Amino acid sequence: MKYISSGRFNHPTFGVVKVTVRENAVQCTSRWSKGELCVSVPPGTPTEYFAKMLVDLEPRLLAMRPPERFHAGQVIECHGVTFRIVTSRLCPPGKSIGKAEYDSEKKHLSVTITLPENADFSSPQVQKVINHNLMHYAEAMALDFLIPFARKVAKRVGCNPAGWSIGKGMKRLGSCNSRGEIRLSVKLVFLPPELREFVIIHELAHLTEMNHSARFHALCDKMCGGRERELSAKLKSFRFPVF
Repeated sequence: MKYISSGRFNHPTFGVVKVTVRENAVQCTSRWSKGELCVSVPPGTPTEYFAKMLVDLEPRLLAMRPPERFHAGQVIECHGVTFRIVTSRLCPPGKSIGKAEYDSEKKHLSVTITLPENADFSSPQVQKVINHNLMHYAEAMALDFLIPFARKVAKRVGCNPAGWSIGKGMKRLGSCNSRGEIRLSVKLVFLPPELREFVIIHELAHLTEMNHSARFHALCDKMCGGRERELSAKLKSFRFPVF
């Protein structure tokens, strides 16, 4: 008897399926992540049983599948930058073309990401290519865009951090170390101004209070005009266009 092992394989219905054998698992569990079906199984799960399980659960798993994050003709409006996703017969198969144009009068960047005319937007690979392009341009503009914005916020609230830097972290939007240096995630490019400012103020408050004590929250609340709870809730519910 053959047993399923950890790895990825292409399924005719689900596309890429990522299998993880977990030592402490007692049953099979599944979820969708970044366009892939991720399945955790206990050790010793027979390959035949696994294949039958996917057939039996097919309607439920397809119903769970989230819609494609990106599609042709999509426009992603962010403060200071507009991203457009288009297709063209002039784009070579399997390739993507990015083009950025800066309007110095409006101080606004326009980025166009072009994919082949027949691009399959349901493909996880196509979704990843678009995501990679978005992050590439966000990283390119972050230093010249986020740092000046952060400095203005710091000056307004009377703070003077030892330094600023940009990170590529996707889970942590910001951090402040014991040396008073603040690191901001490139993902802040995609936030509306008030939430971007809130993240920065949160880190600035850590210059005085390095933990999340009641004193920290009182200070943060004061620095953002009594809106800490409101802005924190908005940030938690915000859906980033990138993953």
